[in-house]
Amino acid sequence: MKKITRSTVFGVLASILLLVIGCTSNPQKRDTANSNEAMISQEKPKHYIMTLHGIRGNAVSFGDFHTLIKSHLEKIDPGYEVIPLNITYSVAQTDYTPEKAGREVIAKLSKMVPVLNPLDQISVVGYSMGGQVGLAWYFESLKDPAAKKYADHLKHFVGLGAAFWGAKEAALGTSDIDVLRNTIKFITIEVRDLLRKESQQYLGSTLTQGLISIQKYSDAGVDRLLKNLKTIEQLKKFYDENIRTISAVNISFNELVGLSLGGAPATTLRLGLLSSPTSLVKWTTIAPLVQCFETNAGAKTEGCDDFQNPVFKFINDKVNKPHAFGYKRRETDNAVITPSGNAQFISVLETDSNYEDGHVTNVTQSKYALNPAIHTTYFTEALHATVVSADQYNATVKKLSKLGDSWTDLAEDVVLVYNANCKTETGADDFEKCSKHHSYKYVLKAFADCDRENSTCSADGQKNVLDVIANKNKIADGQKRLQSELHGFTVELNMRLPSGYNLSMFNEKTILNHIQFETVKTNDQVFLQSSLNADNQITIAREKELASVLIKKMHYSNEEQLKVVMTGLFIPKNDKNYDYKALENGTAISFKVDLPGIKSRVINAIVRPYHSTYVDLRMATKDGAK
Repeated sequence: MKKITRSTVFGVLASILLLVIGCTSNPQKRDTANSNEAMISQEKPKHYIMTLHGIRGNAVSFGDFHTLIKSHLEKIDPGYEVIPLNITYSVAQTDYTPEKAGREVIAKLSKMVPVLNPLDQISVVGYSMGGQVGLAWYFESLKDPAAKKYADHLKHFVGLGAAFWGAKEAALGTSDIDVLRNTIKFITIEVRDLLRKESQQYLGSTLTQGLISIQKYSDAGVDRLLKNLKTIEQLKKFYDENIRTISAVNISFNELVGLSLGGAPATTLRLGLLSSPTSLVKWTTIAPLVQCFETNAGAKTEGCDDFQNPVFKFINDKVNKPHAFGYKRRETDNAVITPSGNAQFISVLETDSNYEDGHVTNVTQSKYALNPAIHTTYFTEALHATVVSADQYNATVKKLSKLGDSWTDLAEDVVLVYNANCKTETGADDFEKCSKHHSYKYVLKAFADCDRENSTCSADGQKNVLDVIANKNKIADGQKRLQSELHGFTVELNMRLPSGYNLSMFNEKTILNHIQFETVKTNDQVFLQSSLNADNQITIAREKELASVLIKKMHYSNEEQLKVVMTGLFIPKNDKNYDYKALENGTAISFKVDLPGIKSRVINAIVRPYHSTYVDLRMATKDGAK
């Protein structure tokens, strides 16, 4: 039997914890546009574009984005001098918080741009963890008198695969030891059993036995490793000392905590967005999605029904549908699910602890965090990140293309953009070619903002550059198709409980005894009873779905917080007639929160595909203690 080495176990645990919370890293050198000389000109107002990388990013994480965006925007809008600012912050910090990284950005921005003129504007593109850091920078700037001018000049914020409200994968390893063990069990036992029972006919006996054998080693090795890790603090210490230092990982435990779905950092940022003045900022969410392995001709129906070979069908039917977030497709870029990567969310706030037992929260209390008029969402089919050089990336795509068009598309990266994407071999602009990049066109459209009042965009620039790269008709058609395939949402509860309240009685299984939905079973699936209408049914906290219920327990000096995140899906009664347009205004769901010794609440809230619904509840004991 193959010996389990320490490095093997480390690698297995790291892959379970991290999966693919990746970030781009490209060793190509390029000239940045943030030199002091570029900032001296006083002829035009400045449009500063600040890029913030992800969890393992560095100074070249965006490829040639900075030079391209400067060239294109200045052609579209000659009224502004565009100055990209590629700001990095420290990674793999054991004391990381989004606020700490945000203050680091404040310090660097203050040196790069010591003076702002009245007409200058700032735009941010935050990729992955950079979305969290960008939000924290904004809120920290508002609190700092010396930095507030930068927040006041913020005009556009683009989230590019941003983990605004966290990621499932990070939460699996940082929420609770039992959750971690259950995750390992799923990966090493249930998936292994699926392979044993189902995949041999597709993958062949030799390959199937090889996969099962690898997972057996992982199971045994991780079991030995976890026996002595009985608390999250023990896991944190072990992780930072042994796993963070592996060069392929280079991510601290606190960074995973910061990126955790339902975690305290994401809650703080949500509350910041609800309480801070953001009405003058335009927000754009660019949410990547994993493509379907369709035939080269495309699917026969909307969704993932027509596959290049039976292996893809097996993966979709036996793994993605029951175990992953999504219905027809996996509604994630392999790191961030669509609701947690969407800057827009629906909020329900109940801050009064003097409520009657059984108090009913009216559905009218569900409100958007951002005015819908200042927020735009775009979906794009690409992976979260490619941690390779441009040459390696291009070689990979070339090899994958031999397997079919959808394999080539699957390799596309959401963030990296190179001159080769937007120029001919002679270096001339090729705007039509540039339009094929999965996300660049949406960033360009957002920052050009030619529909704004008193726009200085030129007619020629809009027609010859913007309209070619960001073709309105193509974008509209593509967005309609992707929207029609998205069924998922999340409900996140932040329950504020009296100090000293015992949270140890709750785990991801028992919590559903206290968050009570009225359900009905139809064709072996459990749906919300209130969702039984003519068109759609709603399922939430699916038993088989990995991390469909996540809990976090937080202790503060004045209160305990119990956070519960549940993922749900809209399931059409007729797959061919999923009326996604009818769901744009959301749908009401109802559930009761009934914790031992605590006055209960009945919550009526709005849920909507690719949105999260954040419910903040101040709870009180039945004897009146707060």
